[in-house]
Amino acid sequence: MVTEYVELATVATVTMGVSPKGDTYNETGEGLPLLNGPTEFGPSHPQCTVFTTDPVRACNKGDILLCVRGSTTGRLNWADRAYAIGRGIGSVRGASDTETRFVRYCIEAGMRRLLSTTGRTTFPNLNKDDLERFQIPYPPNRGKVVEVLSAYDDLIENNLRRIAILEEMARAIYQEWFVEFRYPGHDSAALVQSDLGEIPDGWRVCRLSEVASVNELAAKQEDLPSSVVYMDISSVSLGRIDYGRLISRDQIPSRARRVARHGDTVWSSVRPNRGSYGLVLDPPANLIVSTGFVVITPKRVPFSHLYHAVTTDDFVGYLANHATGSAYPAVSFKDFEEACLLVPSVRLLDAFHTLTGDMLNGINVLQRQNGVLGQMRDLLIPKLIAGEVDMESLDGVCARRNGQAIPPDSGGLR
Repeated sequence: MVTEYVELATVATVTMGVSPKGDTYNETGEGLPLLNGPTEFGPSHPQCTVFTTDPVRACNKGDILLCVRGSTTGRLNWADRAYAIGRGIGSVRGASDTETRFVRYCIEAGMRRLLSTTGRTTFPNLNKDDLERFQIPYPPNRGKVVEVLSAYDDLIENNLRRIAILEEMARAIYQEWFVEFRYPGHDSAALVQSDLGEIPDGWRVCRLSEVASVNELAAKQEDLPSSVVYMDISSVSLGRIDYGRLISRDQIPSRARRVARHGDTVWSSVRPNRGSYGLVLDPPANLIVSTGFVVITPKRVPFSHLYHAVTTDDFVGYLANHATGSAYPAVSFKDFEEACLLVPSVRLLDAFHTLTGDMLNGINVLQRQNGVLGQMRDLLIPKLIAGEVDMESLDGVCARRNGQAIPPDSGGLR
């Protein structure tokens, strides 16, 4: 089958963002949530904290959201509602939901080709002409392509919802026990004064360095195996870790020698207000971490407690207040070591780990399932849209279970 190619502008509407005036911004929820760049992008949909009462450009629910400026050009999200879009964002909308999904698959498959049209390799900013003139395949069986690939997307999205529920449950327990002091047995416990105000009797305030080590392990170049899994800053955001793939040890940056192990928390030292952190559980062998991360290893508290303690809003605020530098504000490992933590009794630490440890491990399993599903989906996308797969052979493979599509050969993750 010969596949026709068309310009994106003939099958979709492209809208480029324009930033509204700063005096229209607010954090109280008035107006539309504002997207200025990938900072607000989530695993699937944006997660905004800033709003504007006077949006200049906006996207619709169901639109493709695309970063068009800077080092993250090409990063994608779905719009789950209307958003005001600033100058770092573009939106793309097809004639229907199915057409929009097909266009997104074409953009994903052709991203390298799309970015090359700018003629810039370091910061390949995209303009409206670049997007509208972008050539995409346009086969007649677009609906079938979308049906097959959407089955993977549906499973991934369902896992993301389950992850969010588990995360919310674990954080709610931490907040209840260790912030509001409504832990099991709190009725009979007295409060005493501390450097952090009143705390339960028997608890103590200490430096992070007393209960954890920071950047404990580093690997020498000559000790590294021929292939390593390299985790850089783009691999981690808002509690999510993408371990990436094996690369040659000669390909990793010369200073990237940190080692992270099971139970460690990794935190980006640059722009800490963005919350680029994650919990390392069952990491791949030969994992090497960028020096842009601080690696925190629990010593006298379980990893479940330490992870939640160093990812609270208060802790993020502490890091942001200690960051130095204007263009790339950063914190040092000393800032982490000197941070104050409230450490409860061993009995409560053990009880908390019993409750939340399984939740965190469950999150890790779901994230790994999504990694496998995503790899399978990404392998299929270029073959399906280019017409390299006999679509008739896929008839019936996207069965539905409880109303949800099941993709072909989903690796036992159904």
